[in-house]
Amino acid sequence: MTFGPTPSRRDGARCEQTREVAAMRASVGDRIVIHGHRTGEPNRDCEVLEIRGPDGGPPFLVRWGDNGHEALFFPGSDAFVEHYEHTK
Repeated sequence: MTFGPTPSRRDGARCEQTREVAAMRASVGDRIVIHGHRTGEPNRDCEVLEIRGPDGGPPFLVRWGDNGHEALFFPGSDAFVEHYEHTK
């Protein structure tokens, strides 16, 4: 995924400037962990129940570990996936 316009240099030449963004991928049964935002605030975690986005990406239907609430979740930059081995 590429963002932003291609800026022009003072001499009139065009320069390419891109920023690649890695999309989060998860599988059913994986755990998503969100770091606490303040000192002393605990991490939160949830279990992925369904993948609603394309190619294993968000949004995810999750169940939160601290209260059992199920919700549609769009993870931010403070989240990471703990992948688990999925056997059939």
